[in-house]
Amino acid sequence: MGFIGPDKQHHDTIAPSSFVLKVGVPVTFTVINFDDGHHSMTAPGLMNIMIKPGTDEPNGSIKPAITTYTFTPEKAGNFRWHCIFQCDGPSHWAMSHGFDGPDRDGYMAGWIKVL
Repeated sequence: MGFIGPDKQHHDTIAPSSFVLKVGVPVTFTVINFDDGHHSMTAPGLMNIMIKPGTDEPNGSIKPAITTYTFTPEKAGNFRWHCIFQCDGPSHWAMSHGFDGPDRDGYMAGWIKVL
């Protein structure tokens, strides 16, 4: 269901939204998507995870999809990630431009610090 925003509605969320990684140390992200929309964790210059959508079940529920992505950070820095797909309908609040750029930090955007 995601986190509740200032409008008191649930919004698409990737939690946690910020991470600390180490240069040269492999990391594996496992993302469980509980809705039927495509998402991404796109951090230009670092990674681009395409998150599979869940599937609609005959009973009206959604079967979650699991996406696993392994990579090794090659350079230190602060990298902002965000979702490149228009999601969080019908209001798309989590996709609106935040203080740091596209999408709302803590919902469909965040930071990755590579040491």
